[in-house]
Amino acid sequence: VSSEDWKKGSVFGCTVSHPPSNTSISREVKSFQDECSVTRPSVTLSKPSFEEIWINKTATILCKVVHGDLEGFGVTWQVNGMKREDGVTTRGAERIGGTDTITSRLTVPAAEWDSGALYTCVVEDKSLPTPESRSLEKPTDGVESRPQVYLLPPSLDEVETDETATLTCLVTRFSPEDIYVAWMANDTLLKTGIVNQPVTKDTRNGWNTMTSQLKVSPEEWNSG
Repeated sequence: VSSEDWKKGSVFGCTVSHPPSNTSISREVKSFQDECSVTRPSVTLSKPSFEEIWINKTATILCKVVHGDLEGFGVTWQVNGMKREDGVTTRGAERIGGTDTITSRLTVPAAEWDSGALYTCVVEDKSLPTPESRSLEKPTDGVESRPQVYLLPPSLDEVETDETATLTCLVTRFSPEDIYVAWMANDTLLKTGIVNQPVTKDTRNGWNTMTSQLKVSPEEWNSG
């Protein structure tokens, strides 16, 4: 047989018949690929942003698959062990830096995410002895604590010498870590000039802290 037929896992059979003994014996064989020798894809899941949950009332879970060659690979989703097709958006393999990347998104109602449902991304291909999967659910923190918020004005030196004025919002002592911070000027929601730092956790007490900065012109700040 051709090496291609052998490597792709075709099943070959041999049947032997011996009429004098009224015997017929069949045997089958195919190429055996050791699972340890297979380069399995990297599969990572990312939880939805709290901003999306808070504003849109939806939750989007991202599944990222990276491998040297993802041609023919398929990605499916399960929710609590049941296949889910609604709300799934999958982008085909893209070549990035010598590897292929597939991104698949599952968007669900925020209430379903909050309920603690288990989301599983399943990656399958004929080259894999078994599917590769990762699961994610909403983290549960035992302690809930309301945030403390401090708003700090720009320094006088910055306003006088620089072309910007930086306002800092310090949010601390909150738990769990999900939080949404927005800035408003005269009751108008701002979209630009904002830099949010990642949430950090104090390992001693479990509280979280983050800072958000808004940069405006000195003229806008001085206008009141």
